[in-house]
Amino acid sequence: MRFRAAAVLPLLVARTLGAQTAVLYGSVTDSGGAPLEYVRVQVTGTPLTDLTRPDGRYRIAGVSPGVLVVRASRVGFLPVLQTVTIRPGDSVALNVALRASALFQDPVIGQALPVSRSGGHECHRRDRFRSRPARGHRGR
Repeated sequence: MRFRAAAVLPLLVARTLGAQTAVLYGSVTDSGGAPLEYVRVQVTGTPLTDLTRPDGRYRIAGVSPGVLVVRASRVGFLPVLQTVTIRPGDSVALNVALRASALFQDPVIGQALPVSRSGGHECHRRDRFRSRPARGHRGR
């Protein structure tokens, strides 16, 4: 009898804890209604995040109940913040539309090391890279 109680108790606790969270799901489109892939949807203030799939859909499980702010962002689009109220055990749909941004993103700058022309293989070490701003770019 003790063995059965010991086996059932963790299942009851897991079921109770699972009922205390919720699921947030939905889709992200552009302003014309076309689905957007690779949009980062995040419950702000938490590590809970998902990237939209080719059909624009996302799903975030394990969301704590309460009034939450959800952020959707993708390069080339203005980020959107929306507030949603979630109760324990809920599955809440939140659909978002992003508008294209005319603003430029910060540039990503890379640096290549020279290739040895002697025909030999050369090991490139991290200490040979130098960090400096690109021409015409004012750092923050």
